[in-house]
Amino acid sequence: MAGILPSVCQLVEVVNLLCGQYYLSPDGKDRVGTRKPLTLRAAIRSYLTHMSGRRWANRLNRALAFSHDLVASPPENFIATEFGLPLQLGGRGFPEFECNRRYDLKDSRLSRAIGKKYLVEDVGFVGSKNCIEWDSYEEHMDKQAYDWTQKRANLLRADGVQVFSLTFGQVVDDVFDDTVWAIEEQFRFLHPTVSKAERLLQHQVHSFLFRPGRRLF
Repeated sequence: MAGILPSVCQLVEVVNLLCGQYYLSPDGKDRVGTRKPLTLRAAIRSYLTHMSGRRWANRLNRALAFSHDLVASPPENFIATEFGLPLQLGGRGFPEFECNRRYDLKDSRLSRAIGKKYLVEDVGFVGSKNCIEWDSYEEHMDKQAYDWTQKRANLLRADGVQVFSLTFGQVVDDVFDDTVWAIEEQFRFLHPTVSKAERLLQHQVHSFLFRPGRRLF
């Protein structure tokens, strides 16, 4: 495990932050605001083409394959990291997805209800109308923000999108395996066969990412 976390899991988390839309408090533990991405994965990949052969560049290039642009909060970063990593690296091996993907509403009545022609999905799966919405009240700061995320999820469902609402209580250690199974079941993903060693590694990665009070960076 000591070799997995520094070399892949933490690198993916760092790339997601650099390419994300939030910044952290001085103590590195909480999101305190939004910002434009500092860079994007394509720019990092372009830079790494000039550094091929160097060990650190190879490790970072590997992490890029599992990283995502436009992550909007620490919990979304944790989710994107864990769902994006393959089974052998302690992840859940989900199909390809994008973070904060634009979804254009098909019905003008839904657009009028929200005052916008499109919505943004927290985690949207490529080639499908499946998405995961992070619906933690604590993360959304206040009642207005929480109301907005609920309204958004309802309108996505009304427009034919399969939405799985993921809450804080569903990511605690002792129920997360069942939560992942429920996501796979709703979206008709294959339930992968996971070895004991892979399951142990998954639990270690999950506990690391969601450890309360962890200094993120």
